[in-house]
Amino acid sequence: MLRGEAFQYESLDNRLSVYYEGELIHHQRQLIRPALQRMATQGAWGDYSHLGSFVVFSDRVTPGLLEIVRKALEELPFAQEQLIAGAALTWRHGLSVSASASAAWVLQQTLWDVWAAVRQTLLGLRPSQASRIG
Repeated sequence: MLRGEAFQYESLDNRLSVYYEGELIHHQRQLIRPALQRMATQGAWGDYSHLGSFVVFSDRVTPGLLEIVRKALEELPFAQEQLIAGAALTWRHGLSVSASASAAWVLQQTLWDVWAAVRQTLLGLRPSQASRIG
């Protein structure tokens, strides 16, 4: 955004549908049309320029994992003007995290920390330090 290029595209239509044994257990859609939407208003993007999501699906996803991920989000060092994020359980067997940030590296670090918490909790594995952002 240093050159004013934020939201300089016609549209983005991003969809994700997850099925378990033929049943739709999660669906999300993001439709962005910058020319038709007020991107910088409160309730829309505000001062944020980047959006990311993290989803995990497993029969081992529990409310306990949700609490671990929410705690990881609370412990991030970013101020509210840099990041806003939230996590929720999906209909069945899933957890979804959405985050908006004022810079790509903030969003990358946030989602990396979420991934690390999920990987440790579900698989008992620690992520390699080589994968860490920054």
